[in-house]
Amino acid sequence: MLPELLVVPDDGFANVFCETVIMHLESGSVVPSVDRLLSLLVPGGILYLSWRVTEDADRRDAHGRLFAAFDPSLVLKSLALTEILLDEQIESVSSRKTVRRIVARKAD
Repeated sequence: MLPELLVVPDDGFANVFCETVIMHLESGSVVPSVDRLLSLLVPGGILYLSWRVTEDADRRDAHGRLFAAFDPSLVLKSLALTEILLDEQIESVSSRKTVRRIVARKAD
């Protein structure tokens, strides 16, 4: 489970795809999770990361799922040593909510 992923080896993947997951973590776990996902990549590997943007304060839906409100600059700070290939906000076709998508290449 993020951020630990204890049974997953470092430097073992060319690509890591993490879509709409970190938004369900407690705010304090977001940065360690992004750092851990980066550690899974080989040099030059690609991380795809997305989350639903939640403004102001954490929210829970009718099923009790957490939607964390966190400062996206913290994610970008964790990605400071990567090459950002894509950084955009879009409206999800299915949920009509704002989604942030980042694709980053780990340094060689």
